[in-house]
Amino acid sequence: MKNIISALLALCIVGGSLPAAGKYAPDSIIIAKAADIVESGKCGENITYTIDSNGLLTLSGKGATYEYGNTAPYESPFCENQKIKKVIIESGITRINSCTFQAGYFSSVIIPNTVTIIDDCAFDCCENLTSVNIPDSVTTIGKNAFSDCTSLKSVTIPNSVEYIYRYAFEGCESLSSVTVPASVKSIDLYAFGECKALISITILNPNCVIDDRNIVCQKYGEEGSSTYNGVIRGYRGSTAEAYANKHNYTFEAIGEASSKPGDINGDGVISSVDASKVLIKFAELSSGAASGNVDKYDVDGNKVVNAVDASLLLAYCAEIAITPTLTLETFLKANKK
Repeated sequence: MKNIISALLALCIVGGSLPAAGKYAPDSIIIAKAADIVESGKCGENITYTIDSNGLLTLSGKGATYEYGNTAPYESPFCENQKIKKVIIESGITRINSCTFQAGYFSSVIIPNTVTIIDDCAFDCCENLTSVNIPDSVTTIGKNAFSDCTSLKSVTIPNSVEYIYRYAFEGCESLSSVTVPASVKSIDLYAFGECKALISITILNPNCVIDDRNIVCQKYGEEGSSTYNGVIRGYRGSTAEAYANKHNYTFEAIGEASSKPGDINGDGVISSVDASKVLIKFAELSSGAASGNVDKYDVDGNKVVNAVDASLLLAYCAEIAITPTLTLETFLKANKK
Protein backbone atom coordinates (compact mmCIF):
# COMPACT_ATOMS: atom_id res chain seq x y z
CA MET A 1 0.00 0.00 0.00
CA LYS A 2 2.84 2.35 0.90
CA ASN A 3 4.42 1.69 -2.49
CA ILE A 4 1.15 2.55 -4.28
CA ILE A 5 0.72 5.79 -2.28
CA SER A 6 4.34 6.76 -2.97
CA ALA A 7 3.84 6.15 -6.70
CA LEU A 8 0.67 8.25 -6.74
CA LEU A 9 2.41 11.11 -4.86
CA ALA A 10 5.29 10.98 -7.38
CA LEU A 11 2.85 11.27 -10.29
CA CYS A 12 1.14 14.24 -8.64
CA ILE A 13 4.50 15.98 -8.11
CA VAL A 14 5.55 15.39 -11.74
CA GLY A 15 2.12 16.43 -13.00
CA GLY A 16 2.19 19.57 -10.89
CA SER A 17 5.54 20.57 -12.31
CA LEU A 18 4.26 20.47 -15.91
CA PRO A 19 2.71 23.61 -17.42
CA ALA A 20 -1.00 23.54 -18.08
CA ALA A 21 -1.89 22.42 -21.59
CA GLY A 22 -2.42 25.37 -23.88
CA LYS A 23 -0.84 27.95 -21.57
CA TYR A 24 2.76 27.17 -22.50
CA ALA A 25 2.20 24.72 -25.31
CA PRO A 26 5.32 23.95 -27.39
CA ASP A 27 3.78 25.41 -30.55
CA SER A 28 3.34 28.81 -28.90
CA ILE A 29 7.05 28.87 -28.09
CA ILE A 30 8.27 27.79 -31.52
CA ILE A 31 5.80 29.70 -33.72
CA ALA A 32 5.54 33.47 -33.35
CA LYS A 33 2.04 34.79 -32.93
CA ALA A 34 0.61 36.10 -36.20
CA ALA A 35 -0.29 39.79 -36.39
CA ASP A 36 -3.89 40.48 -35.42
CA ILE A 37 -6.35 42.01 -37.88
CA VAL A 38 -7.37 45.36 -36.44
CA GLU A 39 -9.53 46.61 -39.31
CA SER A 40 -11.18 45.13 -42.39
CA GLY A 41 -13.78 45.98 -44.98
CA LYS A 42 -14.51 46.51 -48.67
CA CYS A 43 -12.78 49.04 -50.92
CA GLY A 44 -14.16 47.84 -54.25
CA GLU A 45 -17.05 45.87 -55.65
CA ASN A 46 -14.90 42.75 -55.57
CA ILE A 47 -12.06 43.95 -53.36
CA THR A 48 -11.59 43.55 -49.60
CA TYR A 49 -8.91 44.91 -47.31
CA THR A 50 -7.33 44.11 -43.97
CA ILE A 51 -5.06 46.13 -41.70
CA ASP A 52 -3.03 44.14 -39.20
CA SER A 53 -1.42 45.12 -35.92
CA ASN A 54 1.95 45.60 -37.66
CA GLY A 55 0.50 48.31 -39.88
CA LEU A 56 0.27 46.21 -43.05
CA LEU A 57 -2.64 47.07 -45.34
CA THR A 58 -3.47 44.30 -47.82
CA LEU A 59 -5.91 44.66 -50.70
CA SER A 60 -7.27 41.42 -52.17
CA GLY A 61 -9.67 40.66 -54.98
CA LYS A 62 -10.27 41.61 -58.60
CA GLY A 63 -11.13 44.69 -60.62
CA ALA A 64 -11.11 48.34 -59.58
CA THR A 65 -11.17 49.99 -56.19
CA TYR A 66 -14.06 52.30 -55.35
CA GLU A 67 -13.91 55.90 -56.56
CA TYR A 68 -13.39 58.06 -53.50
CA GLY A 69 -13.50 61.82 -52.97
CA ASN A 70 -11.23 64.19 -51.07
CA THR A 71 -13.83 65.37 -48.58
CA ALA A 72 -16.01 63.63 -46.01
CA PRO A 73 -18.06 61.47 -46.22
CA TYR A 74 -16.53 60.33 -49.51
CA GLU A 75 -12.97 59.79 -48.25
CA SER A 76 -11.21 56.46 -48.48
CA PRO A 77 -10.85 54.46 -45.23
CA PHE A 78 -7.08 54.76 -45.76
CA CYS A 79 -7.05 58.57 -45.82
CA GLU A 80 -4.97 59.86 -42.87
CA ASN A 81 -5.15 56.39 -41.32
CA GLN A 82 -2.07 56.40 -39.09
CA LYS A 83 -2.26 52.66 -38.45
CA ILE A 84 -1.06 51.94 -42.01
CA LYS A 85 2.74 51.71 -42.46
CA LYS A 86 2.99 49.56 -45.60
CA VAL A 87 0.65 48.66 -48.47
CA ILE A 88 0.47 45.46 -50.50
CA ILE A 89 -1.94 45.39 -53.44
CA GLU A 90 -2.40 41.79 -54.48
CA SER A 91 -2.51 40.47 -58.04
CA GLY A 92 -5.94 40.68 -59.63
CA ILE A 93 -6.60 44.35 -58.91
CA THR A 94 -6.65 46.25 -62.21
CA ARG A 95 -7.32 49.89 -61.37
CA ILE A 96 -6.40 52.12 -58.44
CA ASN A 97 -9.24 54.58 -58.63
CA SER A 98 -9.44 58.23 -57.58
CA CYS A 99 -8.26 59.16 -54.09
CA THR A 100 -7.86 55.52 -52.98
CA PHE A 101 -4.69 56.19 -50.99
CA GLN A 102 -4.87 59.97 -50.76
CA ALA A 103 -3.15 61.42 -47.68
CA GLY A 104 -1.83 58.02 -46.61
CA TYR A 105 0.83 57.73 -43.90
CA PHE A 106 2.55 54.64 -45.34
CA SER A 107 6.16 54.71 -46.56
CA SER A 108 6.10 51.88 -49.12
CA VAL A 109 3.66 50.29 -51.55
CA ILE A 110 3.77 47.19 -53.75
CA ILE A 111 1.74 47.49 -56.95
CA PRO A 112 1.11 44.29 -58.94
CA ASN A 113 1.46 43.94 -62.71
CA THR A 114 -2.30 43.50 -63.10
CA VAL A 115 -2.85 47.24 -62.49
CA THR A 116 -3.32 49.19 -65.74
CA ILE A 117 -4.51 52.60 -64.49
CA ILE A 118 -3.39 54.74 -61.56
CA ASP A 119 -6.19 57.27 -61.47
CA ASP A 120 -6.55 60.89 -60.36
CA CYS A 121 -5.19 61.66 -56.87
CA ALA A 122 -4.64 57.93 -56.21
CA PHE A 123 -1.52 58.62 -54.07
CA ASP A 124 -1.93 62.37 -53.65
CA CYS A 125 -0.30 63.80 -50.50
CA CYS A 126 1.33 60.53 -49.38
CA GLU A 127 4.08 62.51 -47.67
CA ASN A 128 5.99 59.50 -46.26
CA LEU A 129 6.26 57.63 -49.55
CA THR A 130 9.96 57.58 -50.52
CA SER A 131 9.99 55.51 -53.72
CA VAL A 132 7.57 53.79 -56.04
CA ASN A 133 8.07 51.16 -58.71
CA ILE A 134 5.24 51.43 -61.22
CA PRO A 135 4.80 48.02 -62.92
CA ASP A 136 5.05 47.61 -66.68
CA SER A 137 1.32 46.95 -66.97
CA VAL A 138 0.32 50.56 -66.20
CA THR A 139 -0.68 52.65 -69.24
CA THR A 140 -2.06 55.77 -67.57
CA ILE A 141 -0.92 57.99 -64.70
CA GLY A 142 -3.83 60.28 -63.87
CA LYS A 143 -4.11 63.89 -62.71
CA ASN A 144 -2.37 64.52 -59.38
CA ALA A 145 -1.74 60.78 -59.10
CA PHE A 146 1.43 61.32 -57.01
CA SER A 147 1.24 65.06 -56.36
CA ASP A 148 2.68 66.40 -53.10
CA CYS A 149 4.48 63.16 -52.26
CA THR A 150 7.14 65.36 -50.70
CA SER A 151 9.49 62.52 -49.65
CA LEU A 152 9.43 60.77 -53.03
CA LYS A 153 13.06 60.56 -54.17
CA SER A 154 12.78 58.08 -57.02
CA VAL A 155 10.10 56.83 -59.36
CA THR A 156 10.34 54.22 -62.09
CA ILE A 157 8.04 54.95 -65.01
CA PRO A 158 7.86 51.76 -67.13
CA ASN A 159 7.86 51.47 -70.89
CA SER A 160 4.12 50.77 -70.90
CA VAL A 161 2.86 54.15 -69.74
CA GLU A 162 1.29 56.15 -72.57
CA TYR A 163 -0.15 59.18 -70.79
CA ILE A 164 1.07 61.31 -67.90
CA TYR A 165 -1.71 63.72 -67.03
CA ARG A 166 -1.53 67.20 -65.53
CA TYR A 167 0.04 67.69 -62.12
CA ALA A 168 0.80 63.93 -61.93
CA PHE A 169 4.00 64.49 -59.90
CA GLU A 170 3.49 68.12 -58.89
CA GLY A 171 5.06 69.04 -55.56
CA CYS A 172 7.35 65.98 -55.40
CA GLU A 173 10.04 68.25 -54.00
CA SER A 174 12.59 65.49 -53.28
CA LEU A 175 12.56 64.07 -56.82
CA SER A 176 15.92 64.90 -58.43
CA SER A 177 15.70 63.21 -61.83
CA VAL A 178 13.17 61.39 -63.94
CA THR A 179 13.18 59.43 -67.19
CA VAL A 180 10.04 59.44 -69.33
CA PRO A 181 10.12 56.27 -71.48
CA ALA A 182 9.60 56.12 -75.24
CA SER A 183 6.10 54.69 -74.78
CA VAL A 184 4.75 57.98 -73.38
CA LYS A 185 2.69 59.77 -76.03
CA SER A 186 1.95 62.92 -74.05
CA ILE A 187 2.97 64.82 -70.91
CA ASP A 188 0.35 67.24 -69.65
CA LEU A 189 0.48 70.62 -67.93
CA TYR A 190 2.83 70.88 -64.92
CA ALA A 191 3.20 67.11 -64.65
CA PHE A 192 6.43 67.91 -62.76
CA GLY A 193 5.52 71.33 -61.40
CA GLU A 194 7.06 72.53 -58.12
CA CYS A 195 9.61 69.69 -58.12
CA LYS A 196 12.17 71.81 -56.30
CA ALA A 197 15.06 69.33 -56.46
CA LEU A 198 14.53 68.27 -60.07
CA ILE A 199 17.68 68.85 -62.10
CA SER A 200 17.16 66.47 -65.01
CA ILE A 201 14.24 65.16 -67.05
CA THR A 202 14.90 62.79 -69.94
CA ILE A 203 12.19 62.35 -72.60
CA LEU A 204 12.86 59.31 -74.80
CA ASN A 205 9.97 59.62 -77.27
CA PRO A 206 11.17 62.08 -79.95
CA ASN A 207 7.55 62.80 -80.91
CA CYS A 208 6.08 63.06 -77.40
CA VAL A 209 3.35 65.70 -77.19
CA ILE A 210 4.56 68.10 -74.51
CA ASP A 211 2.19 70.73 -73.13
CA ASP A 212 4.03 73.85 -74.27
CA ARG A 213 2.56 75.98 -71.50
CA ASN A 214 4.97 74.10 -69.21
CA ILE A 215 5.42 70.62 -67.77
CA VAL A 216 8.26 71.24 -65.35
CA CYS A 217 9.30 73.91 -62.88
CA GLN A 218 11.06 74.21 -59.54
CA LYS A 219 9.00 77.17 -58.39
CA TYR A 220 5.90 78.88 -59.68
CA GLY A 221 6.34 82.51 -60.56
CA GLU A 222 3.94 85.37 -61.05
CA GLU A 223 1.08 85.20 -63.55
CA GLY A 224 1.60 81.53 -64.24
CA SER A 225 5.27 81.80 -65.19
CA SER A 226 7.77 79.37 -63.72
CA THR A 227 11.45 78.75 -63.21
CA TYR A 228 13.48 75.67 -64.04
CA ASN A 229 17.27 75.56 -63.81
CA GLY A 230 17.72 71.91 -64.66
CA VAL A 231 18.30 70.09 -67.92
CA ILE A 232 15.88 68.76 -70.53
CA ARG A 233 17.38 65.73 -72.27
CA GLY A 234 16.16 64.20 -75.53
CA TYR A 235 17.08 63.50 -79.14
CA ARG A 236 18.14 66.11 -81.66
CA GLY A 237 15.13 67.38 -83.61
CA SER A 238 12.72 66.06 -80.97
CA THR A 239 9.76 67.77 -79.34
CA ALA A 240 11.85 67.81 -76.15
CA GLU A 241 14.44 70.02 -77.86
CA ALA A 242 11.74 72.32 -79.26
CA TYR A 243 10.14 72.59 -75.84
CA ALA A 244 13.47 73.41 -74.15
CA ASN A 245 14.27 76.04 -76.76
CA LYS A 246 10.86 77.71 -76.39
CA HIS A 247 11.28 78.10 -72.64
CA ASN A 248 15.03 78.88 -72.77
CA TYR A 249 15.84 75.75 -70.77
CA THR A 250 19.15 73.93 -71.07
CA PHE A 251 18.90 71.09 -73.57
CA GLU A 252 21.26 68.14 -73.84
CA ALA A 253 21.07 65.74 -76.76
CA ILE A 254 21.03 62.03 -75.96
CA GLY A 255 24.01 60.28 -77.48
CA GLU A 256 26.17 63.38 -77.55
CA ALA A 257 28.92 64.15 -75.08
CA SER A 258 27.76 66.53 -72.38
CA SER A 259 29.35 69.95 -72.44
CA LYS A 260 28.45 70.58 -68.80
CA PRO A 261 31.62 71.03 -66.67
CA GLY A 262 31.89 68.24 -64.11
CA ASP A 263 29.51 65.90 -65.96
CA ILE A 264 32.24 63.43 -66.81
CA ASN A 265 30.06 60.54 -68.01
CA GLY A 266 27.68 62.77 -69.99
CA ASP A 267 24.45 61.61 -68.36
CA GLY A 268 23.27 65.16 -67.69
CA VAL A 269 23.77 64.93 -63.91
CA ILE A 270 26.82 65.68 -61.76
CA SER A 271 27.11 62.92 -59.19
CA SER A 272 29.53 60.75 -57.22
CA VAL A 273 29.89 58.63 -60.37
CA ASP A 274 31.64 61.56 -62.05
CA ALA A 275 33.93 61.97 -59.03
CA SER A 276 34.89 58.29 -59.21
CA LYS A 277 35.74 58.68 -62.92
CA VAL A 278 38.05 61.58 -62.05
CA LEU A 279 39.84 59.38 -59.52
CA ILE A 280 40.19 56.60 -62.09
CA LYS A 281 41.66 59.05 -64.61
CA PHE A 282 44.03 60.39 -61.93
CA ALA A 283 45.24 56.83 -61.26
CA GLU A 284 45.69 56.18 -64.98
CA LEU A 285 47.68 59.39 -65.43
CA SER A 286 49.83 58.61 -62.41
CA SER A 287 50.70 55.16 -63.77
CA GLY A 288 51.26 56.43 -67.29
CA ALA A 289 48.30 54.47 -68.63
CA ALA A 290 46.52 57.59 -69.91
CA SER A 291 47.52 60.56 -72.01
CA GLY A 292 46.02 63.09 -74.39
CA ASN A 293 43.45 65.80 -73.67
CA VAL A 294 42.05 65.32 -70.16
CA ASP A 295 40.69 68.86 -69.66
CA LYS A 296 37.20 67.68 -68.70
CA TYR A 297 38.65 65.94 -65.64
CA ASP A 298 40.38 69.14 -64.49
CA VAL A 299 37.50 70.43 -62.37
CA ASP A 300 39.32 73.29 -60.64
CA GLY A 301 41.07 74.44 -63.83
CA ASN A 302 44.62 74.36 -62.50
CA LYS A 303 45.87 72.19 -65.42
CA VAL A 304 46.36 69.22 -63.06
CA VAL A 305 44.07 66.23 -62.61
CA ASN A 306 44.21 64.81 -59.10
CA ALA A 307 42.15 63.81 -56.06
CA VAL A 308 41.30 67.47 -55.37
CA ASP A 309 39.16 67.54 -58.52
CA ALA A 310 37.23 64.50 -57.32
CA SER A 311 36.76 65.89 -53.81
CA LEU A 312 35.38 69.14 -55.28
CA LEU A 313 32.75 67.20 -57.22
CA LEU A 314 31.77 65.23 -54.12
CA ALA A 315 31.50 68.43 -52.09
CA TYR A 316 29.39 69.99 -54.85
CA CYS A 317 27.04 66.97 -54.86
CA ALA A 318 26.54 67.41 -51.11
CA GLU A 319 25.74 71.10 -51.61
CA ILE A 320 23.18 70.61 -54.38
CA ALA A 321 21.31 68.17 -52.17
CA ILE A 322 20.58 71.25 -50.05
CA THR A 323 20.56 73.90 -52.80
CA PRO A 324 19.49 72.17 -56.06
CA THR A 325 19.86 75.34 -58.18
CA LEU A 326 23.53 75.88 -57.26
CA THR A 327 25.77 75.68 -60.33
CA LEU A 328 29.22 74.10 -60.30
CA GLU A 329 30.73 77.37 -61.54
CA THR A 330 29.27 79.31 -58.59
CA PHE A 331 30.38 76.60 -56.17
CA LEU A 332 33.95 76.61 -57.51
CA LYS A 333 34.18 80.39 -57.28
CA ALA A 334 33.01 80.28 -53.66
CA ASN A 335 35.57 77.58 -52.83
CA LYS A 336 38.49 78.97 -54.80
CA LYS A 337 41.69 79.06 -52.72
